[in-house]
Amino acid sequence: MRTAASGLILMYHRVAQVETDPWQLCVSPQHFAQQMQALRQHCTPMPLRELVESARAGSLPRRAVAITFDDGYSDVLDEAAPILVANAVPATTFLVGHMLEEPDRFWWDEVAGFFLQPGALPELLDFVTQEDRLTIPLESPAPIDADGWAASCNWVAYTQEPPTPRHAAFLRTWEWLQRMTPTRRLHALTAIRMAMGATVSRPAGAALTPEQARKLSNMSGMEIGAHGMTHTPLSALPPADQRYEIADSKRTIEQVIRRPVRSFAYPYGGASDYSDETVRLVQEAGIDCACSNFEATVDARTNPFRLPRLHVPDMDGAAFVAHVTGFPPASSAWQRAMAAGRRRLARLRQVRVRP
Repeated sequence: MRTAASGLILMYHRVAQVETDPWQLCVSPQHFAQQMQALRQHCTPMPLRELVESARAGSLPRRAVAITFDDGYSDVLDEAAPILVANAVPATTFLVGHMLEEPDRFWWDEVAGFFLQPGALPELLDFVTQEDRLTIPLESPAPIDADGWAASCNWVAYTQEPPTPRHAAFLRTWEWLQRMTPTRRLHALTAIRMAMGATVSRPAGAALTPEQARKLSNMSGMEIGAHGMTHTPLSALPPADQRYEIADSKRTIEQVIRRPVRSFAYPYGGASDYSDETVRLVQEAGIDCACSNFEATVDARTNPFRLPRLHVPDMDGAAFVAHVTGFPPASSAWQRAMAAGRRRLARLRQVRVRP
């Protein structure tokens, strides 16, 4: 159990009901409402930067909790914000700078849609650009049947092995794209769209537009932070490109919302996704605190530029209370499951594209 001198930062991405969610990014609106009601009843909600400052001073209230959202999906405004405001729960949303300049669908959602939705695929996937090439022969290119669809809906990419060749092809394609530089990824996505015969649209799950971002920032208790310009793992980039990702995302977002940006979240946020140099550049940009993606409590010893966060899955209010108030649990089974998930993510993130 946590002590009075420690707090939690919760990590969300979306509040939405979706058909497939391989990275467990979504919490349904119904469950999110239950979670925020439970949070108000059982914990002390705080703004992110206030929680960090209070932790450093050793003055956190009992069960202090801060809410964060990564990426800046439009449903944070449409679904999450009204629930947060109604329950007087503050939150910080980290936006991707490029998505404000050219709002569209996030690339990982687009790729999941190609592979994990019904529809036939080519027998040979051959994605070619001037710099990169990925070739994947498919054992079963036919449309997803009922069993395959069920597997698509329930499969969790970072804890479970791919149940079908399509799932394996999805992971290989995600791995190929994830650590590319932004320009190379854009070229690769164009090649994928051409091979799949897809057109780009703005479906549900798109990023906030500039107007929506301003509206969110003006709502009571809502703070906006930065999440890089292109959502690229910063450790994959040279220092000059990291500086651009950090400083320009801050500057771009400030110009849109007309408010200072004082917090940052490292894209992906694992230990291998940013470095000591990244942390230095974040501080240099005038940021007060930065969030990672590992699970621990926050106390006076926590580095404000390596803040841990607890991922919140789609669960009802009662399960949420146990998830939050019982963290970190004593269960060795839970610890083994989390360690297995971290190892799976680490394997995925070790993929490097040839120079």
